[in-house]
Order: sequence, then C-alpha cells, then structure tokens
Amino acid sequence: MSNDYLRPSKRLLADLYATKKSLPRVIEAASQLYLHLEGRGYRVGFSPVGVYFHRPALAYCEGKSAGQSSYDGLNPARPTLVYFGTMPIGLTVFEQSEEVEAQLRSGKWVRVSDIPPPSGRRRSYEPNYYTSTHEFKTGRVAVRAYSPYKDVPWERTWVEAEEGGFPVLLDQIAGALKAQASRLVPLVREAEEKERIEHERRVAEHEAWLRRRAIEEEQERLAKLERARLKAIQDSKDELLDLMKRWDQAKRVQAFLSEVERLVEEAPLEEQAKLWERLEQARDFLGSIDLPALFKKWRTPAEFQGGASRPASEPKDARGSPAVQERTEVELRSEVDLWKRRYIYGRR
Repeated sequence: MSNDYLRPSKRLLADLYATKKSLPRVIEAASQLYLHLEGRGYRVGFSPVGVYFHRPALAYCEGKSAGQSSYDGLNPARPTLVYFGTMPIGLTVFEQSEEVEAQLRSGKWVRVSDIPPPSGRRRSYEPNYYTSTHEFKTGRVAVRAYSPYKDVPWERTWVEAEEGGFPVLLDQIAGALKAQASRLVPLVREAEEKERIEHERRVAEHEAWLRRRAIEEEQERLAKLERARLKAIQDSKDELLDLMKRWDQAKRVQAFLSEVERLVEEAPLEEQAKLWERLEQARDFLGSIDLPALFKKWRTPAEFQGGASRPASEPKDARGSPAVQERTEVELRSEVDLWKRRYIYGRR
C-alpha cells in the first residue's frame, strides 16, 4: 500500500488504482466500462505479449501533474487496452484524489472546510493548529484514456460528478474514444514513418562508423607492422655492432695468446711446462670464441620479426690438469708436448 492506494504483488491485473475502501466501486466501474465498450464491438484486453506499449505516469490527484502526484502505486505487467479496429487506446480506472487546505489535529489531517466555526464564547486558550495543503481521497471514480504510443502523446480523464454517477459517463467515454482513435491513426503512421527514417539513419551512421573503424584498425595494424620492422632493423643493427665488438675482443685475445705462445716457445725448457699450463688457464679464463659460430648467431631483421632465437652454444669439454713432473729432460719434453698439444687442440 502506498499513500493508502493498494499495490498488489501480482502484476498481471487490470489497470486499476484505488484504496481498499474504494476498490469495490472501482472494480464495478471498470467492469461496466469494459462491458459497455465490448457491447459496441470494441475489444478490451491486455496488450499482446512481446509488444511494447507506452504507459504514461498517472496524475491521480486533481490539480497535480503526473510527476507531482508521485505515482508509485500499481504497475501492471501489461497495459489494459481497448481496440478500435487496429488502433489501441490505453485505459486506467482509479479513485481520484484532491489536494486541499487542512489542519493537523490530534495527529490527523482535517479539511479546513470540515472544521466547524468557533462558538460565540471565546476561550482563554485557543490551540494553534498547523495548517497546510494535504491530499485527500475523494471517493469519486475516474477513467484515464491515453495513447500507448510514446511518440504520439495524448490522454484524457473523465471523473464522475459524485459517487455513483459513473454510468452516465459510459456513452460519452465510448464516443470520445472512437473519435480520438480515428484522429490517432494518421498520427501513429506519421510517427512510425519518422521512426523508420530515424532507424535507417542510425543504421547508416553505425555502418559508416564500422567502415571508419575498419580503416582505422587497418591503419593501426600497418603502423604496428612498420614499427615492428623498424625496431627489428635497429635490433639487428645493435646486435651486429655488439658482435663486432666481441669479434674485435676475440681477435685481441687470439693475438695476445699467440704472442704468449711464442714467448713460451723461447722460454727455458724447465719453465715451459708450467708456462703452458698457465697459458691454458689464461685461455680458459679469457674464454675461447669461435668467430664463425659467433657470426652465425647474428639475427637479420627478418629473423627478429619472425622470432628466431639464437642457436644454443655447445658445451665446453671438461679438461683436467696433468701432474707436473720435472725430473729428466725426456720427461720435461713429454710433459711440454702434452700441454702444448692440449693447448693447441683447445684453441681450435
């Protein structure tokens, strides 16, 4: 219940809006209206399933707009419609309210017009009651008819002059609705044509946006490829320059070791074995570089773009160190030859 108006949880109901007190009269009036319209050959029922019909907010309070009336009551799942041929018109039967000046007395609002005038005798103390406008239910039944097409707004309300006077409105309502249905038909067709044109415009705009988007995506793809190509060129160049530095270092190491080899050859025989051993340790410390294999590791721009990786380097063979023996010249030369061969073999 909201503002004394009923709000049932079941939503597939006729479009009625009433208080508990006035509900029997509202139901009776709705039944009289539906039967009267069907008696004239106009079908009354719920809107078809899956078809949207607009149902505007209800201005149930006299003198207030729908927004000011705060229509938060019944919200049927499907509007109640009467069909004049193929033209539907929405129907709402409700109890009307009115906003009048009232006073708050003993926790209840009382119409100022219902307050009896003060008596002739003046009391020593007159209470000061709060006075404002307040909404009261009138008990009178009203019918709101409306266009269920949002782009063709129209609505009209009939209110019985006094309680029980609704039947005299039936012929007037039926005639007015039939005439209005004839006027709404061309307006609805015009609105549908505008909606069709607007829909085609939106579709065309969307398709144009899709084409622009496709062009932008293709441009972005080509730009990304170009950025990747330029990066691959730069990466390949940087790797080649680094390779050149390592190549130069390898040549310097080789030149150094070659010069040391010559000096070892000229050293006294008793020192050569020790020198060859130290030379091998120096070579192992500096590391041997296979220049052709090093060059094979360089990646071209195409290999960078294709994601080619460097070939794995071969593991180095482990070599042990023979025991140093310096006893006889034969033994010394044998040891020197051994270390020299190991060194020359490891240098290859």
